[in-house]
This record gives sequence, C-alpha cells and structure tokens, in this order.
Amino acid sequence: MKWLKANWVIVVLSVVALAALPTAMYFSGNMREKIRADLAKRIDADMKELNNVKVQYHLVSVDGTKLLEKTVEPNAAYTQWYKDEWERIRSRTGEVSEAALAFNRSDHGVLVADLFPAPAPRAAQTKPLEFAAAYIRAHPAMLAAIRAGEPMDPAQVAAMLTDYQQSQYERIRNQTGKDPTEEEKATVAAEMRALRVQQYQRHAGTIAVYAGPYVFEGVPASVPTQEPSLAQCWDWQERFWIHKDICRAIELANRDATGGVPDSVVKRIVKIGVRPAPYLLAEGRGATTASYEAGTDKAPQDFTRSITGRVSGPGTNNKWYDVRVVRVEVVLSSRRVPVFIDALAATNFMTVLDMDLYRVDPVEDLRAGYYYGENDPVVRAVFDVETVWLREWRKDLMPKEVQGGLGMLEGVTVDDPFASAPPPPPTRRPPPGAGGGDEDSRPRGRRRPNEDG
Repeated sequence: MKWLKANWVIVVLSVVALAALPTAMYFSGNMREKIRADLAKRIDADMKELNNVKVQYHLVSVDGTKLLEKTVEPNAAYTQWYKDEWERIRSRTGEVSEAALAFNRSDHGVLVADLFPAPAPRAAQTKPLEFAAAYIRAHPAMLAAIRAGEPMDPAQVAAMLTDYQQSQYERIRNQTGKDPTEEEKATVAAEMRALRVQQYQRHAGTIAVYAGPYVFEGVPASVPTQEPSLAQCWDWQERFWIHKDICRAIELANRDATGGVPDSVVKRIVKIGVRPAPYLLAEGRGATTASYEAGTDKAPQDFTRSITGRVSGPGTNNKWYDVRVVRVEVVLSSRRVPVFIDALAATNFMTVLDMDLYRVDPVEDLRAGYYYGENDPVVRAVFDVETVWLREWRKDLMPKEVQGGLGMLEGVTVDDPFASAPPPPPTRRPPPGAGGGDEDSRPRGRRRPNEDG
C-alpha cells in the first residue's frame, strides 16, 4: 500500500495503458469498416461512371460538315475504323485541293512580269503603263485564238453589188441595144440578193464566231497618259483572266464547228462585261480600305445575295476565294444553249446565275453582215456568270492596297462602318439591241415587271 501511494503515477498510467488497448481496438475496427464502406462506394461510383462513358465518333467532309456520327462506349474497333477513314478522307482532301488549285489557276499567268505585288522603285511609273499596253494588245490575240472575226463591211459589199448591177445593166444594153426592162431589173436584183448572201456565207465559213475587241467592256481604247494605280492594274489582270475563260468556254462549245459560224453553238459575242471590283475606287485611282477579317474555317454562304450562296469581299468573312460576276451577251443556237453552259463549267469555276433569252431577226442581222446559217434557229442570250477565284494562288500576287481593300491585312481597322461595304449589284435591265431583232420584242426567258424586253 505504501508502495502504491509512493508510485501512484505509475499505477495510473499502467491502468490507462491497459484500458486504451481494447478501446483503440474498438475504435480502429469501426474506422476500418467506415473506410471500407467509403472505398467501396467510391469504387462502385467509378465503375458506374466508367460503364456509362460514351464517346462520339464522326468524320468531317471536305466542306466541314460531320459525317457518320455515332455515340457509343469506347471501342477499339470503332476507333481504328474511324481513324483509317479519316486518314483516307484527309489524303483525298489534299488531292482534291491540289486539283482545284490547278484547275482554277490553269494557265492564268500575269500579263507583265515584275509588276505584282509591287514593282521596283525605278519601274513604278513605267511598269503600270507597260501593263496597260499589254492588256489592250492581249484582247485581239485572245479573239484570234478562238477564230473570232468581224462581219464583212456592208458598205464594201454594197459597193461590190453596185458594180455587179452596173455591169449587168451594161451587158443587157450591149446585147439588146435598150435599157433593162422591169423584168430584167428584177432578175438582176434577185441575183444581187443571192450574191450578197453568198459573200456573207463565204466569210462566215472562215471564222467560228463573230466578235471584235469592242465586245470587252472595261478595256481602254488606248494606253492612258497617266500611269494607272496598282489596284487598277490588278482589276485589269483579273478581268483579263475572266475574259480569257469566257473565250475558252466559247471555243470549247464551238469545237465541232468545222463549217464556221453556221456550225457553231455560239455564233456571235455581243458583250462581255465584268462587274466592278469591290475594292476599287472610282476611275481606278486606288483601293478602299477594309477592316481585317480572319475568316472562318468554312466558307460563308448567303442565299439572299446569290442562288449559289457564294459571297466574298469586305464584310463577308470569306478568306477562301473571291467572286467576280460577269455578264455575257451572245447570239447562239437556241437548241444548244446547254452546251455553252456546260462549257463554262468545264473551263473553270463558273456558274450561270441568271439567263434571259430574246428573239433575233436573222434578216435584220444579215443586213449588218451577220450570217448565222439557215437551219439553226438562234436567240440572243444574256447570262450572269459567277466566277470563283481561289486566294491561295493569288494572294501573294495581290498588291497590298488590294489586300487592304479586301480586308486581308492583319491589324488594319476602319472606324467608318460603311467603308468596307461592297457595292450593290447593278439593276438587271434588258440589254440593248444586238444588231438584230426588235428592241421591243419580248424575251423568251423570264419577263420582268414593267420591262418589255
């Protein structure tokens, strides 16, 4: 007892130690059960989440739309199949892209070297004038390549027929000693009409289509005295490419015209006019400035502005291509209009947006020297043709002021919200007479309100 009192601290600690052991075992067991339950709960939740995991498999087409979408649990077979298909599509996309670039670029070289995107300082004044001269010269050569020619001059034919008439009257006087009778005059007049047609037939057989350099709108009659801006030169360059493609399409449509104009699909070019560029200032003084547009991964579409939905220029956010619309007015075979439309599509990225057909009076056109043939009815057609030009092969050639006008220069901003607005399309009105037919004749295509065609 005396020892316990002297060593009570040791005794108390021993009792506490002996009591702590079962207490600790009790509480540790409870904690183990709780931890085990929490762990089991988490494992169960993770298993459920794993079992409910789904992924979406899909492919992406050339135009950016999703294909073959499928949402399922992760599957090695699906993963491999979609991977292989994507690699195949990507390889084909590259092939299609290269083919599209080659098709669009074709042989569209620049008319003058060392001008685009900017000439050397010492040539800044001479190169634009050299380009203007080359642009003017190129169009007669372009027409010669498709066997185009102007009609015979009616005045020359009339002079020839007058000589023929006088020679026939003189022959009659020498044979009869009298002036020609009314019957003899009628016979000579009939011979003269036949001779006129023969002359026109002979000339029509030597060419494939009637046209002269005057059919191209926007081509200067002579080299300007003041050097044009680089923006104006670039607009002329694009116009030249468009003119060339239209002529190549006409040549393709007329490839089987071994007998000249009477065998041709397109018998006469009346006018080819390209809509003004959205970046060009009046009279070619320079280019507008538009805010930079990064563009979207997929080319934008706006079916309120075009039946194809294709739009370009400032405000459209289109970084892929530029659209230029050209109006083509021709006289062609009424039975073979689709041949010309197909030839446009086969030549380059060209789509007919609108077409109006008008009657032609062959007799009236014959008086002007145009002979279209006797067994092939013709119409005068006005086409609005959309041409598409990919930027990938053109952007490095574009002058900086043109790139700025199209919103292609990073960091450029414009405070005026209307500064980059593209010009509105011109109002569609019936074209002037094509040298034949009645000005008030009604079109065979769509008829517009308050327009008599």
